[in-house]
Amino acid sequence: MDFSVIIPTFRRPDSLRESITSALSQRDVTTEVFVIDDSPEGSAEQVVSAFADARISYVRNPQPTGGRPSVVRNLGWPLAAGNLVH
Repeated sequence: MDFSVIIPTFRRPDSLRESITSALSQRDVTTEVFVIDDSPEGSAEQVVSAFADARISYVRNPQPTGGRPSVVRNLGWPLAAGNLVH
């Protein structure tokens, strides 16, 4: 795996869709994407499932922070298998 992309998200479906599309459209590299959902209702799950792509993993934060991306992003680090993490 070349790149692991960790996307913390909190109630922003349009930006999330654009971010996932951008990460997966990179050419000549292998990429995995981890969407870490920080909203209590799990609002990002529907966006992720619409892609139906095995390179995307959805993780719901068990203790939502209310939109603190650095805390949420750190949930994805242990999952990453890429040589580089973004």
